[in-house]
Amino acid sequence: MEIAQGMAYLHHYCFLQVIHCDLKPSNVLLGDDMTSYTADFGISKLIFSNSADSLTSIDALRGSIDYIAPENGIGGNLTTKGDVYSYEILILELLTRRRPTDDMFSEVINL
Repeated sequence: MEIAQGMAYLHHYCFLQVIHCDLKPSNVLLGDDMTSYTADFGISKLIFSNSADSLTSIDALRGSIDYIAPENGIGGNLTTKGDVYSYEILILELLTRRRPTDDMFSEVINL
């Protein structure tokens, strides 16, 4: 729950919009009271309100392969939708207790 609230703040209420670009389980920390915190903003991007359409990921993929949104591939526009996609994969991983690249999800069953 705190992860979603944190992403909502960064995407909609922060002075500068922040795109995390690498939301995954290893970047979620738990505090003493089991409150979750989002960490590792190393490849995140700050978006000014008038330049959101001009950011692309032409240099390299931004994020971890298992959690990166297909539209954030090389040459794709960086948007907050990529963080939402990564959050969805993170939730699916928590519910199924399997990584997105698990052998179980080969040809017959997939996430």
